[in-house]
Amino acid sequence: MKDIISGTAQWTQDHPADKYVRAAYLGLVERNGNVQRLENCFLSTARWLQDHPADAYIRANYLGLLKRKGAAEQMEYALHSTAQWLSLHPKEIRLRNMYFHLLERNKAHNKKLKQLKKLQNL
Repeated sequence: MKDIISGTAQWTQDHPADKYVRAAYLGLVERNGNVQRLENCFLSTARWLQDHPADAYIRANYLGLLKRKGAAEQMEYALHSTAQWLSLHPKEIRLRNMYFHLLERNKAHNKKLKQLKKLQNL
């Protein structure tokens, strides 16, 4: 599986216009990747989205993956960049809904962290 993930990652670099293989790569990393592969996937996808700002398909896959597997700092970046993107694409309802779900998840996560810190300080 490691070779398949590496090969697909390389394919996405060599063929940046092929968003369907990129979407498959996101799913492959989600199901079979370790923490480092997820991190690399998040970084490369964020860079790809900067280079392909009109793409909503990969952005939706990226947000879904972040919702399920992302760390707090990755979500913060995605929330910020998606808010900017949505301001330029106000009719993108599907992504707006995904953005709000991710925002709620992030708020709930931050609330739990604050509660844990309070308990530690008792």
